[in-house]
Amino acid sequence: MTCAISIPSITSSLRAHLTQHPAAVAMERLPCSSCGSTHAPDSQHVYNYSQEVAQDFVCSICLMPFVEPYDTPCKHTFCKSCIVQAIAASKKRTCPLDNKEFAGEVTEASVVFRNIVNDLLVECVHCHERAIKRGSLADHLRTCPRFPVPCRHHQRGCGAVIHRASVDEHLNQCSYEELRHVRRDNLTVFARTRSAPS
Repeated sequence: MTCAISIPSITSSLRAHLTQHPAAVAMERLPCSSCGSTHAPDSQHVYNYSQEVAQDFVCSICLMPFVEPYDTPCKHTFCKSCIVQAIAASKKRTCPLDNKEFAGEVTEASVVFRNIVNDLLVECVHCHERAIKRGSLADHLRTCPRFPVPCRHHQRGCGAVIHRASVDEHLNQCSYEELRHVRRDNLTVFARTRSAPS
């Protein structure tokens, strides 16, 4: 008698995920270097505001403070991504606020207005420092000790994502730190860079 065991088929997306390189998985888990949040690359930045924001600085489409504010010819302001999506979704070029049709292009808001919204105070979601101007958050994230970064050996296969302040501690334990590429007879091999513990 033959005994057959049925194994559920693995979907192509799951198979792709299971075989995905650890470096690629690690990079996908990294937060945005501009706002610190994790979001799709083509979606709007997400911020944690440290104070209540006046309605004058809130987009009427997403109901969040303006990000990259743009003006319509009828002088209404929206986030760039919000107004671009709204125009693309409508059959006619109409303002989402007053439904007036316009023929001109949406244009970047004035430098003064952009500076005002970029001076809004936000919180770093990693170290929780609260008094950071939104326009300076990206600079803060480049040195934030709690910002997640990939292991420097992620291209070799280390999938670790660690806080910036913990990089040295991770490297002391990372198995890829003990190996380095060596060219020998036109082949790439690995060689230990330090002696194995006794």
